[in-house]
Amino acid sequence: MSESDVPAVEGLPVVGNALGMARDPWGVTERAASEGDVVRMRILRREPYLVTHPAAFERVLLSESDRFRKADVLSEALADVAETAVISAEGEQWRRIRSSLEPAFDARRVSSFADEIVAETRRHVDRWEDGQRIDVGAEMRTLTASIFGATLFGDGYEPLSAATNELVAAMADRFEMPALFVPDWVPTRTNRRFDAAVDRFDGTLERAIADRREGDGETESAGFDVLGALVDAADEGELSDQELKDQLFTLLFAGHGPTATALEFAWFSLARTPEVAERLASEVDDLEGEPSLSSPGPDSYVASVVDETLRLYPPVFELWREPNADVTIRGYEVPAGTELLLPVYTLHRDERWWDEPEQFRPERWADEDVPAEEFAYVPFGVGPRSCIGRRLATLTLRLAVATIARRYRFELAPDQSRTVDLGLSTTLSPSEPIELVVRERSD
Repeated sequence: MSESDVPAVEGLPVVGNALGMARDPWGVTERAASEGDVVRMRILRREPYLVTHPAAFERVLLSESDRFRKADVLSEALADVAETAVISAEGEQWRRIRSSLEPAFDARRVSSFADEIVAETRRHVDRWEDGQRIDVGAEMRTLTASIFGATLFGDGYEPLSAATNELVAAMADRFEMPALFVPDWVPTRTNRRFDAAVDRFDGTLERAIADRREGDGETESAGFDVLGALVDAADEGELSDQELKDQLFTLLFAGHGPTATALEFAWFSLARTPEVAERLASEVDDLEGEPSLSSPGPDSYVASVVDETLRLYPPVFELWREPNADVTIRGYEVPAGTELLLPVYTLHRDERWWDEPEQFRPERWADEDVPAEEFAYVPFGVGPRSCIGRRLATLTLRLAVATIARRYRFELAPDQSRTVDLGLSTTLSPSEPIELVVRERSD
């Protein structure tokens, strides 16, 4: 079928689907997906094709990934901050940068972080009191910042924390609809705030690198940290100074934030489903000693809770690609350079692949009640450009859930809704803070 045969989503003159995406992006993509496996959209000046079939995800991201390049509005915006970031670089430069980062995130290295993750989690939750009301998102951001700081940046993380938080907040505003599609040269308040945050972050990062090179920022522990490893790689000529800065930014930006959001949604989901929380508590009570690298394992109920959270609330809710040459996808001709929008959130809730897709049911993983379509679940992407920190994120999620669930359970605060509106920004997150009440377990 030709390009003209691709079903199109009905939209408004000039703006197309932009207003709908700003008001209800999840509803728009869900309705668009119901029109077919490949659907044309129009969002202001962009005309992406929405691609929703798992087989197409596999082809674009994995088996034929060399035929597609990144076409990501997020990557374009990141180019202002980190032009050579591993998530936006292409070709030989991307391969070289990715290979320089991979040793820091291999299975052996990540495994060595397990005890640190548990210790940081225990230190954080020791502050909680029975009956305390918490903004669970803020609590999880603080927790994951300390975990990622200790495991990836050692003592060099502290000077970067404030500048990183300011930049992430500015980026969140910039990536909201409709600001996401406003050119960066337009002097809007959002763009000016973003530019100022970039300048402050850049200066702070340069000072942290200089301190590490001079020895003033050496970590006190004898352990490994990524800041030191990447500075060494730059000093040995494997990375330019600009590439070094860009990768450190990427780890700060794409590291603890999505992990914190996943934990926030996990506790919210468990607070709404006490029967699930009870089964989780029973399992973690049976662990011998503290949670560790091997316990809870990948077949545990803890892992099922994490998997189900990432299914319903994938932090990376969409992926963008474009073909290098004309290609046929699911029977439709797609011209070279066409932006392809792969909506992970919509894929994970598609009733064609999932039984009761809107329900939080971790037992579906334990009972192997999962789709025959292997690529209907891609929380970290798939293929050569999948999330480089997926092992660390998964380990952090499992150990944090197990450690906290041994001591606490959560209830919805009296005025907390059982449903939340989702924000469309740098990561999938609730549009308003989620308030929970901490209950110390006595059973």
